Order: sequence, then structure tokens, then C-alpha cells
Amino acid sequence: MQKDIDYIPQDDEIEELRQRILAAKDTEEESLHHANEELMTHFIYNSVNIAGDRVSRVNTMRTLKNIDSLADPTLKVALEILGLRDAYTKMLTIAEQSAIQTQDVADMHRLFYRRIDETAAGLIRPDTERRNYEAELNDFLQWLNDNHNTECFHTAATAYRRYIYMHPFKGGNGHLARLILALTMHKYRYPAIVIPNKWKAEYDALIKNYDEDAFADFLRKCCLTTLNIAVSNLGTTYSDRKTRHIRGINPETEILEHIRQNPGVKSIDMKKNFPKISYTKMTRIIRALREEGKIIFKGATKSGGYYAGE
Repeated sequence: MQKDIDYIPQDDEIEELRQRILAAKDTEEESLHHANEELMTHFIYNSVNIAGDRVSRVNTMRTLKNIDSLADPTLKVALEILGLRDAYTKMLTIAEQSAIQTQDVADMHRLFYRRIDETAAGLIRPDTERRNYEAELNDFLQWLNDNHNTECFHTAATAYRRYIYMHPFKGGNGHLARLILALTMHKYRYPAIVIPNKWKAEYDALIKNYDEDAFADFLRKCCLTTLNIAVSNLGTTYSDRKTRHIRGINPETEILEHIRQNPGVKSIDMKKNFPKISYTKMTRIIRALREEGKIIFKGATKSGGYYAGE
């Protein structure tokens, strides 16, 4: 399996960033609030795309800020975004508790799923001849509550795998598994891990052919990405061993990610998703990405579009 990035972060890389965020709780409260809002947006945007729906980060932000701006407020992806916002907020409250209860998980599911299917929201699947889902969930949470002395990424990997294979609700279990992962990391005083949608192929392969060590390493990579998002929004600059991260949105990165998410997109359509970038600047960025081989143009001049480079 080909990796999207070719290294596993070291403990000192991750710990330096984690301590920077922890220190901000006492000295940079407003900045930390902004960083947490950005993390929630990234978490929701990536979770929705990993689940198979297509939405840009810009449209995720618009939906979170003002549902009335949506052309169709009943659109499934909009309901998922709003439900994840409510469930994520509940997750942060649960993370402050000493233990996670079965009702806590049911409440997260209810908040996420109520706009999609109110009749199934928060309801654990009924027993079958072979399965007692509520008992399985109780056993899982007892294990999770008692298992905080082990290395965090292996605990998180096992928690994620156990929950995703358990599937205790009618729908929305993938999103809930990522919220359970976020809860687990919060117990170790980490922010909610964002699993980048650009690593979806690697993620899918790891889930299909699960290996705890490999998945724990994957979560380390996701954690470093998450911490850099948080730190960049605290107003600092941090350089890890591969990439430089700066405060605010990097337009080149955002445009490249948009092309990856929307293969074949035209520049005129991209402009609609980046209203703060002039068309001249958009053209200049696209030209630079083409020269670097990060994107390619396929098709006729009028009907073709841009694709991520091979």
C-alpha cells in the first residue's frame, strides 16, 4: 500500500505541539477558541467526505455559520454537517467527565442523527439471536474507561476498531467512531484527531486489513496534522521535518485540495468557492501548481478541467 506521506512523526514533534496548545489555555484564551473552531470545521469537513459525501471546506463553513444560506436546507450533507456540529459540541462536554457512559454515546448519536432520521436517533439496535448491542457497548465503554495507562495511539486505534466493527446504531456509525476516537484522544489531553480525507485510501485499507501497530502509526500522522492546524490558528509558525505551516489559510493548499476533491473542475467554478481570492490570483496559483506538476489539465480548452497530478 502506497503511503500518502512517507514518515511517522516522532514523539518529540507531537509533544512540542501538544504542550504549545496546553499552554495556550492560560494565556491565549481567545486565540485557542479560534483554533478549536477551526479544528471542529476540519473534523466535520473531513468526516463527511470520508463517509462518501462530497462537500468543500468552504461550503462546510458556510453551512456551520448560516443554514439559511443553503439553497436546499434539507440536503443530506447539510444535515450531516449540522448534526456533527451538535455531536462534536456534546463530545467536548463528555470529554470533561471522568468516565464515558452508554447514555453519552447515545446522546451523541441522537444529536447527530435527529435531522436525518428522528425515529432512529440515539436508539441502540435491538437484540438479535446472536448479538446484544447494548451489552457490547457497555463492555466496550468499561474497557475504554479503564484503559488509560497504555500508550494513547494504540488505545485510540483499538477503540476505533472495536467501535467501527460493533456498529451499535442503525446508521451514522462511521461518524460516531470518529467522535469516539476524538473522545479517546481528549482523555490523553490531545485535541480531536482529524483524519484527512486525502488519506482516505490508506485509511480504508487499514480498516479492511486491520493491524493495530499500523493503524496507531497512521493516527500519529493524523495527530501531527491536527496539532499543526491548531497551532497555526494560535498565530504562530511551526516547521516540522517535512512541511512549513503558517497561520491562516494557504490558498495554494486549499485550491489543490479542492481539485483533489472535485476532479475535472474548471477555474471559473473554483472561483465561486474562493470568493476572497481574485480571479487573477487564482489563475496565477493554478499556473504555478501546473508548473510544479501538482495538477494537470485534461480535455479541450472550453470543456476540460483540472485534476490532481499523478
